[in-house]
Amino acid sequence: MNDRSWNLTMSRRGIRIIPKTKDPMTPLVHHSMERGWSLEGAIPRDAARRESGELTYLVLENQTYVILREDALTGVHYFTIWGPAEAEIAREIRELVNSYTERELIEWWDRAAASDDVDDKVDAVLFLGAGAPSVPDDAINDRLRAALQDPDKDVRNAAVVGAAYADWDVLKPDLEAVAAGDPDGTIRARANVVLANWGRQEQTR
Repeated sequence: MNDRSWNLTMSRRGIRIIPKTKDPMTPLVHHSMERGWSLEGAIPRDAARRESGELTYLVLENQTYVILREDALTGVHYFTIWGPAEAEIAREIRELVNSYTERELIEWWDRAAASDDVDDKVDAVLFLGAGAPSVPDDAINDRLRAALQDPDKDVRNAAVVGAAYADWDVLKPDLEAVAAGDPDGTIRARANVVLANWGRQEQTR
């Protein structure tokens, strides 16, 4: 995982949507051409250099951006929609691409926790954090906190990334506790990176 890219990866601007399909780019490109969206940028993912890929469109009539990111940190694809018409465009994207709901992401974590499947918990908490809304949600918050305290270090490590995706101030004390007291040095360091990035973001607001 490339910690240096986290401050770019975890932006909470707008609405975030995680597609279920492994190829959300093809329908997005076709749809953008039909709708006349303006292509503002295209950055290919570079797996060797751990650099994320990103496709950015501007919906000109309402100055709303649609961004599809392939995250090098986690391998997760997700849309970010932000601007005056973000709610309307987010509905359009959900109609275009089969995507996870918040309830499905919560249920995914609950199933993984009940089975105590470490790999499934790792995936579930990453997707749960990435798909979290911009406003803190108690149900998601409780599960992220549980993952931060999981007995398995791989789950705790993924939970730090999930918390970074969520980018909620309410999780700051939990991350501070991890940064100060987790028995795994890598996890402590990763939590400190997230907290440092949050601090820099706070200074620019």
